Amino acid sequence: MLTRLQILRGFAAYMVVLLHWGDVVRAETDYFVPMNNLGNFGVDLFFVVSGFVMVYVAGRKASPGRFIFERIARIVPLYWIATLAIVAAQAFRPWLFAKSLVTPETILSSLFFIPADNAVGSLEPILFVGWTLNLEMVFYALFALSMFGPKAWRVPLVLGLITIVYAIGVMFSADHVISFYGNPILFEFAAGCVLGSLVTEPTRFPALSRLSGWAYIAAGLALLVANEFFLPSFDNRFIRWGIPASLIVTGVIVLDLKQPIKPAGLLVSLGDSSYSAYLLHWFVLAACSLLIMPLMGGSLIGVILTYPVVIGITALLSTFSYRLIEIPARDFLRRRFPPKRTKAIAETG
Repeated sequence: MLTRLQILRGFAAYMVVLLHWGDVVRAETDYFVPMNNLGNFGVDLFFVVSGFVMVYVAGRKASPGRFIFERIARIVPLYWIATLAIVAAQAFRPWLFAKSLVTPETILSSLFFIPADNAVGSLEPILFVGWTLNLEMVFYALFALSMFGPKAWRVPLVLGLITIVYAIGVMFSADHVISFYGNPILFEFAAGCVLGSLVTEPTRFPALSRLSGWAYIAAGLALLVANEFFLPSFDNRFIRWGIPASLIVTGVIVLDLKQPIKPAGLLVSLGDSSYSAYLLHWFVLAACSLLIMPLMGGSLIGVILTYPVVIGITALLSTFSYRLIEIPARDFLRRRFPPKRTKAIAETG
């Protein structure tokens, strides 16, 4: 197990949690949360890790069809439950998730990962954080297509397919939906795939690991800070955040492979349940904004004290969700639709 990488996934998820709680704080109290925007960086870490995991674990032995099935079994059940929960909430408290536009069309587009406008005209699904899953599912489809080619060409094929999708999104930028795919953040999946290819090839990893893992991490953090100072409005997300994320993930993987550590219970648990934390934290934020923020009276101390409360409740909820929904749903689908000719692949996170 790549213990540090799993911990990094948890860290990335809670960066996003703090980002969105900072948005709630700013909207309700007018307090400015310093560097709050950097919470977005958690998504970039997720995308690089996702690309790496697909090459390093998920796509090693599976057929293209089985690969897609495993991704669906891992991603879809909880996402559908969370999306339908918002649909139900909107029927009784339409102001609770104000950006969510609930119509038959948006319900279907959200459930099947098709970009569609929300109530404020942004291409976000009913569960707004699902915009990243819309991109994830496209990446999974492209990766599955690459699996029809020779294994040695898998990563180059993925890079080529990602480039084609990105180019189409840019070329047809006048089309609101197609332009969604002209996002350079797609290349963060590609960076993760390249990293996975380097690590899985025995002759390449020694060259990659000549530098200390900490050197990669330090370089990534330094570049991240430099970009925030010198490129604060730069709109190419891959350059601004994707490259620093790639360096940090590289460093963590090098450390994991050269100096493995035993799983650290709580931190690894947060990594295991990071998908639940990412999807469900907005329910926690909505509840906290209604129940906790008024008790704090808008004081600065009160606002600061809400952060550990939000983190703690999100961690508890996501841990229960991981154990009671994610894993049982995935295992049920695996039992219901077992592989015919290949062994079921190991859990890929």
